[in-house]
Amino acid sequence: MWALAALGGSVLTELPTPALFESALQPISEDAVAEAVVCGPDVRRYVDRIRAAEEAGYTHVCLHQVGPEQEAFMEFCEREVLPAFARRSESRRERRAGPGVRRTPARAAKRARRS
Repeated sequence: MWALAALGGSVLTELPTPALFESALQPISEDAVAEAVVCGPDVRRYVDRIRAAEEAGYTHVCLHQVGPEQEAFMEFCEREVLPAFARRSESRRERRAGPGVRRTPARAAKRARRS
């Protein structure tokens, strides 16, 4: 299933039959998938890939465990990956709010309605 992450170009949209799709996936190695999909315990790879998506304009990303250890993966992300973004998000909010101004949920909602 994850071999499709290593397919490049317009292959995903150009193959007319499932059989051709399957044959396009045959030569894709585990190493090629590992290059296309962030796998393993290297926190920096996750952070770098998420930041690249953010710089490209994405506002949301999906973190997904390819193997069977779903709960352990989510705990890893919560403990190791997400804090890198929480700190940055907090500092951005503080810069926008200005010194001494703390946005409460009600204040943020009111500001959003004005925008």
